[in-house]
Amino acid sequence: MTPKFTYPSIPHDPGPKPAGIRPLSAYLLASVRIRLKSGERMGEAFLSNLEIQLSKEAGDHLTDFLYSEDRLLVASGRAQEFLEGQRFLPEEIEYLSFRLKDKKGKVRPDPYCVVNPLVKVACLDVEKSNCNLFTNPVSGKVRWNVESIAVRDDAIPPDLRLFRLAEDPSRILIRSDLLAAIRKAKFTGLVAREPGEALTKIF
Repeated sequence: MTPKFTYPSIPHDPGPKPAGIRPLSAYLLASVRIRLKSGERMGEAFLSNLEIQLSKEAGDHLTDFLYSEDRLLVASGRAQEFLEGQRFLPEEIEYLSFRLKDKKGKVRPDPYCVVNPLVKVACLDVEKSNCNLFTNPVSGKVRWNVESIAVRDDAIPPDLRLFRLAEDPSRILIRSDLLAAIRKAKFTGLVAREPGEALTKIF
């Protein structure tokens, strides 16, 4: 029986034309970045005083979803309003607004935020994914190195539409019907990888 939904991963490098934001290493301590990339609740005022600049290496097309090397889901005010209209529960998502600066360092009037999914689901299909366990030789910590994602559909709660992969919480998964709705509304800049597709592509 064919599953009703699929769960692509987002966001991914959209290529050379769209704009992107600088890595968070320019603004936040490593320990704080790890917490954010892992989907911990940060508090909606967490980034409110932060001015994050567009990357000079990225393109100039300002899209609804901006690329982030930190794998953050960065959304325009218009895209945030759309997601808020999807009526996610407070325990599912938080929106972390920040001030966006252009490449010359001027603060733009356009509102942007980091969409932070808070739910993590252990659903990695290790047999069908391209993945392996990696042991840090210094700390001894073991983590998954994931090159493509296939999921076990039966492990995913049927009402979840945007969540993190528990085996690698920096990876965000979106249910296919929500992705289709975003595309139908003609929001720009959001690139997804389908299940089993290589997560890294060279343009």
